[in-house]
Amino acid sequence: LFRGMWRTAEMNSLALPPMRSKMASTVLGTKLYLQGGLGGGSISALWSLDLATMRWEQCMNGGGHSMRGQPAPRSAHTLTADGVSSLVLFGGQGNLDDEQHDVDICKEKKPNAMQVRALACRAMRNDLWHFDVDAGRWVEHPFVGKWPSPRRGHTATLVERCELGGQCAPEADALAAAGA
Repeated sequence: LFRGMWRTAEMNSLALPPMRSKMASTVLGTKLYLQGGLGGGSISALWSLDLATMRWEQCMNGGGHSMRGQPAPRSAHTLTADGVSSLVLFGGQGNLDDEQHDVDICKEKKPNAMQVRALACRAMRNDLWHFDVDAGRWVEHPFVGKWPSPRRGHTATLVERCELGGQCAPEADALAAAGA
């Protein structure tokens, strides 16, 4: 928004993030961060846009497969900045098997049912990850005791604690995630 009007931003980058939907984004300092989403399958790459120079940079390249030491590809998750030097990622929806794509998992003989069936094979998640912007690395944080059920399409706002909502997994899935 510039003087009450929207305008197209001119990018000063040769590299741009791929087209995607249902990604998570947040602003930390002078950078806008984008993570994950859907675009030819689930994506786990992390990109930043320097709002002062309008230059994109790929921080982590996760492609469409899970890479050790970073979150599995997902969409409909949250990415929240802590206001200092960290990003916090929670939940979302991703492949049932991180090493395979949805279509490989959900082959079905009906040609028109493939897309619907592929979406049904995506699992909701309740994992929590922290990205240290200065170190450029992800760390997964295991929950101790009770934790939120798997969810997608939720919001997370950092005030003094993280508030969560959104579409939750069925009760049986939530109990299984809690080890019950």
